[in-house]
Amino acid sequence: MAADIRPATPEDAEAMRDVAERAWEAAHSPIIGEDRTRDFLDTYYDVDSLHEVINRERWITHVADADGAVTGFVSGGPSDEDPTLFHLGRLYIAPKQWGNGIGGQLLAVFERQATERGASCLSLQVMAENERAVGFYESTGYERNKRIYDETIETDAYVYTKSV
Repeated sequence: MAADIRPATPEDAEAMRDVAERAWEAAHSPIIGEDRTRDFLDTYYDVDSLHEVINRERWITHVADADGAVTGFVSGGPSDEDPTLFHLGRLYIAPKQWGNGIGGQLLAVFERQATERGASCLSLQVMAENERAVGFYESTGYERNKRIYDETIETDAYVYTKSV
């Protein structure tokens, strides 16, 4: 199922919150627990925080729109230390849309726009136990660089990079 990919607007923030919540509950809650998932969502995915992400200068934030509904989103931007290194901070798809190619569409838009803005390397972090995400990123050419402990969510994570 193809979706229309477009820049996110402030009006998309609530729908983005809903997608993030459903994705976190399906993929991350089994790994880190419901309480930690809820705390993380309340801290980093409230509507005001998403407005900041949408309006962040030099960041790429797009939504997937399928039949008038936001079904996924991607967001990331350049490192403060190295403008040629872009970090993919968020890529979430509504669980009912998993496997329909929307994640690949969003990732392709992010990669293309990051390259157009001067990126030579992309990076991201994913929970080590999130096998679906690990498989997705590895299948799209990202290379695992290291395993770290993410203190924010209290679990191991992998750092991936991809040269572009």
